[in-house]
Amino acid sequence: INALAVLSTGLGSLDPPETIDHPDLVDTFATLADDQDDLIRSQTAFALGVFALTPAADPLLTTELEQLVDDLYSDTRYNAALALARQGNLKSLGAVIEMFDPEALALSTDSEEGGVKMQVFKRDTMIKNALDASKTLMEKNPATDFNALRTAVKTFTDTAADWKPLAVPNSLIERGKKLLAEQ
Repeated sequence: INALAVLSTGLGSLDPPETIDHPDLVDTFATLADDQDDLIRSQTAFALGVFALTPAADPLLTTELEQLVDDLYSDTRYNAALALARQGNLKSLGAVIEMFDPEALALSTDSEEGGVKMQVFKRDTMIKNALDASKTLMEKNPATDFNALRTAVKTFTDTAADWKPLAVPNSLIERGKKLLAEQ
């Protein structure tokens, strides 16, 4: 699944851009989006986001992302939200706001594999992505009321220096403050 997303990105950067064109591609990813395995759905959400951004993308790809943004598995939900946010799709807003919640992030990054350093790396990557998604959503939807998102970012910037097990890097906190100042 990941390899197809990477291939699609590489083909899209060619001059002229190319796409993966297969008659079963959309149906296959729609089926994978309903898989029982959390990891399969998470990786599918990531790949759907890549394919949905290609020129003349099938609208079913975005429809699948809109369903996955409510998935019970947080990684799937977050991958779908980030993909939708890149499109400016406001259906991503709830999950993007959630990505600033330290308790939600702790649940998403809690794993026995990799230890604390890996958990903190994943948390910080998710925050970086949430900040990017927030900026894109605000830029692409200037008439939308983003008070809930601004409140989430403000709470993040006010508390992240005290998060456990390790504080959030100051560079991410400053990015959050800059986002609030710009919007």
